[in-house]
Amino acid sequence: MIGRRFSRRAVALAGTGMLVLAAGDAWAQSATSLGTVTVTGQAVPSSQSMVTAAPEALPASTTVIGAEEIERRPLAHYVDIFRPVAGMIVSNFGQGGIGYGIGMRGFQTSQHGRDISYTVDGMPVNSVSNLHTPNNADLNFILPESIERVDIIRGPFSPEYGQANIAGAVNIVTKQSDAAPSVGMSGGSFGTARGAVTASRVEPSPRARR
Repeated sequence: MIGRRFSRRAVALAGTGMLVLAAGDAWAQSATSLGTVTVTGQAVPSSQSMVTAAPEALPASTTVIGAEEIERRPLAHYVDIFRPVAGMIVSNFGQGGIGYGIGMRGFQTSQHGRDISYTVDGMPVNSVSNLHTPNNADLNFILPESIERVDIIRGPFSPEYGQANIAGAVNIVTKQSDAAPSVGMSGGSFGTARGAVTASRVEPSPRARR
């Protein structure tokens, strides 16, 4: 009985070996030799990297409102520039010369834009210590007719705008002194009217007079 068991196992193993060899032969017969594959690469020329403080070069969402866009908009106040901008909210306190509440990226609007860093022609406007709130900003001294361009930078990506740019930064560029004089009038509901005259005068410096 033992001998028969061994003989049966030997026959079974031999049959398995024949199947493996047959499968190997089948794979060997179906293999296809490939031709020579040549991979070539070409370097892409890249432009020289420039380090700049321009708003367009920052890794953030930026909006630049130019002179043509400002001319097309009916602006009664400087804050009207920000109303159609995505991500910005303007609150009017209705108290005349009080600074507007301007919010950006979900930051609160009831604190006179304290989380936004404002500069006018590169000069900071935020008050570090103020009765209303730290970093208070009041831009009521700016006439919309005097604005040449507005740069809006969302997010605290630019260190040049100081500590107030938690929500972002706004840089207002005014028109140059050689801009032509302008006269404008506008009217609205409830008998409201507005008129503005802009002009500039350039005088030589004391050194130039010498």
